[in-house]
Amino acid sequence: MTVSSAPRWAAVIEGFYGPAYTHAQRLALLRWLPTVGFADYAYGPKDDAFHRESWREPYPAAELAQLAETADVAREVGVTLTLAVSPGLDWHGEPDHAALVQKLHQLYALGVRSLGVYWDDVPPGGAELGSAHGAGVAAAVAGLPDDVRWMTCGTDYATAAVTPYLAAFAAALPAGIPIAWTGPDITSPTVPAQLARDLAQALGHPLLLCDNWPVNDLGCASQLHLGPAPYREPELRDAVAGIGFNAMGLPLASRTALELALRHWNAPMEDRESAWAEVVGRVPGLFPIARACRSWVDEPGPDPELLSWLGSRLGDDRLLAYLDAGCRAGLDAQLEAELEPWLASWEAEARVMTWVLLTLRGEAPEGELNLGVDWLALHRREAQVFGTRLALYGLSFRLDHRLLPHPGGAIRGENLTDLLIRQSLEGLLSQAR
Repeated sequence: MTVSSAPRWAAVIEGFYGPAYTHAQRLALLRWLPTVGFADYAYGPKDDAFHRESWREPYPAAELAQLAETADVAREVGVTLTLAVSPGLDWHGEPDHAALVQKLHQLYALGVRSLGVYWDDVPPGGAELGSAHGAGVAAAVAGLPDDVRWMTCGTDYATAAVTPYLAAFAAALPAGIPIAWTGPDITSPTVPAQLARDLAQALGHPLLLCDNWPVNDLGCASQLHLGPAPYREPELRDAVAGIGFNAMGLPLASRTALELALRHWNAPMEDRESAWAEVVGRVPGLFPIARACRSWVDEPGPDPELLSWLGSRLGDDRLLAYLDAGCRAGLDAQLEAELEPWLASWEAEARVMTWVLLTLRGEAPEGELNLGVDWLALHRREAQVFGTRLALYGLSFRLDHRLLPHPGGAIRGENLTDLLIRQSLEGLLSQAR
């Protein structure tokens, strides 16, 4: 059985935890993809039970009809749709090969010719588990026609070294099958090109970089990633077989981040800050909330320009004008609905900052505010803006077969409001002494 060669991959990945996109949202996103250069869409939301938890069960008629329409729309707009099965939560090895092939045949019958078998986020193991997972992929390839483009993701998908699992997994795969890799970490601040080359050579398989940006599930669900795309070395483009970006659970809000990510991938020498300002500026009303939601694992603090407005003298007119302008003007109604938790947090933070700034000027702010109580209430809000107060990103290290959270992924910091209040109170305290 031969394996179809995989063209360069440029994908949006629907692979997050939490509610999957609605059918209408997915179709709208598919139609948008080619307008900014995406050629692939990888479907695999963790909460689709028939993809993962109940993978042996065939898709019911209603769900199958939606997948068929998804495949039709993808073909119409020139996007390659990848469908996959993720059987690792309940896998019994060789006895399950026939069930896996049967389930993949259901997807193949939709006219989909890009298929995957994923083993991510399941209990880890060593060489024995790797061999069992690789054999499952080999059985899938042998059981489907030759015109399928295949891809797979092992359990050890975030690594800087070839683990015993990965070595056995790669050895059991048919030649040419690309392996998904998120870099040295689940959420990788940097992805060294040399590391990608070394891993691909050691495994004997090409790597597909599945970048976990701008996804905001699990430990970073409180964050809205609307900042510049993370920097990726120019040489990385030739070290991997393609790129995929894992979207947020917000299909409209994800578009700006996804466009920026692909733009940086295609033009790595372009200034990312200028690209960010341009792309955000094309979306009516987005700039205020994007500026407040640009934090990520490698830059968790507030927007640098907003931070500079605090300066050595509190009460900067530019900060007051920014806060007074609000964060909703011009936003499309559907986008505003998606962003609502963060917009509400923006307004709550702005109210406290404005009160502090005006009080420092000796002016009388509108409304009453108990600074201690209201400041504490901001810390209890789930949606975080103006910098990261608390988040856990997917940085990790390996101890034997265990993948453990790296302490560097636990972000605990102060946002713009915290810095303003702390700085103002310290200034007033010094005057009182």
